[in-house]
Amino acid sequence: MVRTILCTLFYMAFTFVALAQDSTANKKAIHDVFFSGYFNHLNDGTNYGMGIAGGYYRNMYAEARYNYEDLQTASLFAGYSFSDDAHAVNWELIPMLGIAFGNTKAILPGLTTNLSYKQINFSSQNEYAFDLDDEQSNFFYSWSELTYTLKPWFEPGIVAQKSKLYKTGREIDRGFMINSNFLPKSTLSAYLFDPFDQERRFYLLGLSFQF
Repeated sequence: MVRTILCTLFYMAFTFVALAQDSTANKKAIHDVFFSGYFNHLNDGTNYGMGIAGGYYRNMYAEARYNYEDLQTASLFAGYSFSDDAHAVNWELIPMLGIAFGNTKAILPGLTTNLSYKQINFSSQNEYAFDLDDEQSNFFYSWSELTYTLKPWFEPGIVAQKSKLYKTGREIDRGFMINSNFLPKSTLSAYLFDPFDQERRFYLLGLSFQF
């Protein structure tokens, strides 16, 4: 039984690696590099900026964040991309391991998931923070988006997130979003969470560039 399970896991891992290698066979060694900046306005009147940058070296993935897990906190991630874009449903899984330093010091195992089918796109970022100063401060973070591309400049959708930064009294905050690719390789994004609850409502504005 144990041998069968191990063989199955080995076969699945080998298949994932083969698919990932095939999916990037025709890409440059360094590709899909992006830079994103966000303006956050919280329900308590707090305003702050957030930055994210990342990119691929073949199938290896790296990402850096600031003010993401916590204010005045930076984090660095490394992962490996398993993907397949040769079928109707394109998918990508990126298991990652990161570290946060600043106000929050933590080890961050995470998983990024990207799925697309025709004009439907789904993405999800999930991580768990093992706080190095106080295990009582461990927390789970999740951000998920589901969008439909009507036009390059109009991609509406819904969004859900769970974070220690947005203290709204809810376990999970939900809302609406719009992406607009108004210039080549750039995306303007707007998010409105808890739109029907004035006491908990908050929003984000983002601008991303990809090279």
